Amino acid sequence: MALKNLTSVVFWHLLLIGIASSAAAQSLKLEVQAEELNAGVPFVLAVKATGFDSGDEPKISTLSIPGCDILPLGVSSSISTSVQIINGNVAKSRTVIYSFRFRITPGKPGDYHVPMLIVTQGTTEISTKPARFAVRPVASTRDMRLEMTLPQRTLWVGETVPAILDWYLRRDVDEQNFVVPLFDTDAVEIAPANDGGDEQLPFVIGGREVGVEFERESAYLGGQSYTRFRFRFLVTARRAGRIELDAPSVTARMNVGNGRDAFGFRKARRRRFSARGASKSLEIRGLPLSGRPPSFGGAVGSGFSLQVAADRTVVAVGDPIALTMTVRGHGELHGLSLPPLGGAFGLPKEHFAVADDWPVGELLEDGGAKRFVVSVRLKSPAARAIPALPFSYFDPARGKYHTVHSEPIALSVAGANIIGAGDVVSSAPSAASRNVNTAIAPALGQQRKGDQLSLVGADLALSHPSTTLQPSGGIAANWWLIPLLYLLPCFGLCLQLWRRRTTVARGQRAALKQARANLRAEASRATSRAARDSAPALARSLRELARLVTLDDVDELIAKIEVAAYDPAAANSPLNAEFVKKANSLVDTDATTVSQALLSTTLFIAVGISLVAAASNAATPAAAAAQCRADYNAALQANDREPRRRLFSRSAACYATLCTNNPGLPELLTDWGNAALGAEDLGTAILAFKRALAIEPQLERAALNISWVRKRLPAAASGGRHGALDALLFWTSSTTSSQRQLIAALAFALGVLMLTPWGALPTGLHFAMRRGAYLVFGFWLVSILAIAVHPDTGSDAVVMYDDVVLRSADSLGATAALLAPLAAGTEVSLLERRDSWSRISLPGGTTGWLRSAAVSPVVLDH
Repeated sequence: MALKNLTSVVFWHLLLIGIASSAAAQSLKLEVQAEELNAGVPFVLAVKATGFDSGDEPKISTLSIPGCDILPLGVSSSISTSVQIINGNVAKSRTVIYSFRFRITPGKPGDYHVPMLIVTQGTTEISTKPARFAVRPVASTRDMRLEMTLPQRTLWVGETVPAILDWYLRRDVDEQNFVVPLFDTDAVEIAPANDGGDEQLPFVIGGREVGVEFERESAYLGGQSYTRFRFRFLVTARRAGRIELDAPSVTARMNVGNGRDAFGFRKARRRRFSARGASKSLEIRGLPLSGRPPSFGGAVGSGFSLQVAADRTVVAVGDPIALTMTVRGHGELHGLSLPPLGGAFGLPKEHFAVADDWPVGELLEDGGAKRFVVSVRLKSPAARAIPALPFSYFDPARGKYHTVHSEPIALSVAGANIIGAGDVVSSAPSAASRNVNTAIAPALGQQRKGDQLSLVGADLALSHPSTTLQPSGGIAANWWLIPLLYLLPCFGLCLQLWRRRTTVARGQRAALKQARANLRAEASRATSRAARDSAPALARSLRELARLVTLDDVDELIAKIEVAAYDPAAANSPLNAEFVKKANSLVDTDATTVSQALLSTTLFIAVGISLVAAASNAATPAAAAAQCRADYNAALQANDREPRRRLFSRSAACYATLCTNNPGLPELLTDWGNAALGAEDLGTAILAFKRALAIEPQLERAALNISWVRKRLPAAASGGRHGALDALLFWTSSTTSSQRQLIAALAFALGVLMLTPWGALPTGLHFAMRRGAYLVFGFWLVSILAIAVHPDTGSDAVVMYDDVVLRSADSLGATAALLAPLAAGTEVSLLERRDSWSRISLPGGTTGWLRSAAVSPVVLDH
C-alpha cells in the first residue's frame, strides 16, 4: 500500500510539472476575425502570443503582404489564472496572452500568403508558420449605387469647399465598408461637416476612423426609387496641381433570400455586393503673387471681418495692452495667422512696441471664428488711439484679394516714466547684455531669442538672374536614360550571342537566297532563249535549290527539262511554258523567312525612340522673380532692423510661392533660403537649403549657408552625422540619388559590354576584358549599396518654429518627450503622418509627436 501511495504521488507530481511546463511554453496562433474574405473589404488578423512574461511587452516583426494595405491596430494583453487541487496539492498557473491586431485590405481576388512572423521578448524568440488565405470577388448589383459630387471648377490653395457622397439603397444592408481615394490624398484636407446629429457611419479619413453624420431620404436615380444616405464633407485644398482620383467604392452584405439554421428555424441568407462610383479630378491653383497685399496672412474665403478689443483704454506710457483680435469669415481657419502688426501697415512703430512672441490663436466653439491675443506696449504719450488694423483675404469666387479694417479704439494716455523698448519688448540688447551674450553664445551654440541675428560669415549673394530659373544640370528630367543603360547593353549581348549561335544557319539562309535568285534569273531567261541553251542552266539551278531545301516533285521536273533539251525542236523554240511556271512556283515556296532578330531590333528601337520624347519645361515667371529680388535688395539697403526684417520676410514669402509653382530649381531655392536667413527664420532657411542640396549637392552657396546655420543651432538639432559605412562610401555625399543611379547604370552597361563576345577582337584582349568586367560589376554592386545606404531624402524634414514641444503621443495632453522644446531649424526624420500630428525622429534617435503644421518635409510629392 505504501508503494502504491508513493507511485500515485510521483505520478501527480510529474503531471503537475508537465502542466506547468506546457503553460510556460510559448506559442503563436493566427486568427482571422471575419466570416469571409472579399476583395476591397478590410478584415482583422490577430496574432495571439501565449506564454510570454507580463513584464516588457513583446515585439512582433513587420507584416507585409503584397497586394494588401496593412494598418497595425496595436497590441493588447490579457491575464488568466487557474488553480488546481489534486490530492491536496495546489497548483497555480498564470497565462499571459498578447494579441497583435492588423487591419488588412486585399486589393483584388486571389490567393495571398502571410509570411512568417517573429515575436521576441528579451532573449525569447518564437515564430509562426507561413499561412495563406483566399479572397473572393464581390459581385455588383443595381440595388446599391454610389456617387460623389465635387466642385466642377478650379480650386485655390487654402480654399474650403463642400463635397457630397450619396449612397443609394433598395435593400437593407449591414457590414458596409467605404473606400474613398479622396480621403487618402495629402493634397487636400478632409473634415466631416457634422452638426451634432445622432446617426453616423464610420469612414477612414487620413488613416483614422471618423464618424460621419448622414441624411436619409427617398430619391430617384435612373428612373428607380432608392433610399439615399447623404454624407457631407469639407475639402480644403493644400497643394497646387491636378489630382486624379480613383472611383470611390462600397461593399456591403444584402439579404438574398431565406434559409434554415441548424435547428430548422428560418434565417436570412446574406451575400456581399459592391458598388462603384465614377473617377474624379481636382484642379488646384496657387494663390497669385500679383496684387497680394502686405496684410495677407493666408485667409482664403469670403465675408471675413476683423474685430479688435483692448483690455484697457486708460493707460500710461510703458503699460502693456492686451489686444483681443477676432477674425470671422467663411473659410478654413485652422491655419490662419495674423499679418504683421507693426510698421506702416499696422500699429505705428513710434507709438507702440509689439512683442516678438506671435500668438497661434484658438478656434471658437462655433468654428466660424478664430481669436488671437496680442500684447503691445505704449511707447509715446502722443498716441491717441489704436488705429484701424488691416486684414486681407483672398476671395476664390472672384479671384481677387480684399482688405477689411477693424474699428479704431480711442486711448486716454496719462503721464508716466518712459522706459526703453528694450526693457519691455525683446529687441536689440544693451551694451552690457551684448557683452554677456557674446561670452556665452559659443556655449549655447545658438542665437538668443530676440537678439539680432548677425549674418557675418554667410553668403548672402543672390544667384545671377540668368541662372535663377535654370533647372538643375542633373539627370532628373532625363528619366529614360537609366533604363536604356540597363536595356541596351543587355540587348547587345543577346544579339551578339544570337549571331554567334546562328552563324551556320545564317550562312545557309544566304546560300538559299542566292539559289532562289539564280533560279528566278534562269527561269526568266528560259522564256526567251532556245530550250537547248536554257534547259541545262535551269536544271542546275533547280538541283542547287533542292540541295538546300526540300521541294516536292523537283526531280520529276528536272528530268522533264533535260528531256526537253534533246527535243529536235529545242534548237529553235523556248522551253515549255508549263515547266518555267513550275520552276517559278518553286522559287516562291518557303519565301517568308523574315528574321525575328531584325523584327525585335526594330521594335526595340521604336520603343527607345518613344521613351526619349521629353516634355519641354514650362516658362518660369521671370517677372515674379524680379519682384522677389527687388524686395531682397531693398532689405539689404535698409538700416533699421524692423524694416529690414519686414522686407526680407516679404522677399522670402515671394520666393516661397515662386518655389511652390516652379519646383526643382536649386538656385531659386537657395535664394529663398537667403531671404529667410535675412528674415531670421532659421527653420525656413534650413528647409530651403536642404531642398536645394537634395537636387544639386555641389551647390556651393547652399552648402556654405546651411553649414553656417547649423553651427548656430544646438548640436542635437543639426543633421549630417555619418558612420563608418558613410566614410567608406564618401563619394555619395556629393551626389544625388539620381546621379548615384546613373553611376550604377553606367557601371552595369560597361560590365555587360566587356562581357559581350565581340568577334573582331583578339583573343587576349577579349580575355582581359572579361577579367576586367568582374571588377566593373564589383563597382556596380558597391554603387547599389550606396543607393541603399543613401536613399532619397523622402523622410527628411525640418522643424519650422521655435519652442515646439515634442510630445510622447499625438495629443496636446500628452507628456513632453524631451525636457527642452525644439528650436526652429531642427533636422528630423518624418516617420508617420496622422491627421494633424506627425511622428518624427531626432538625429540622436529620440522619437515623438509634433503638430504637422510645425514640421515640413524636404521632398514634396508633386
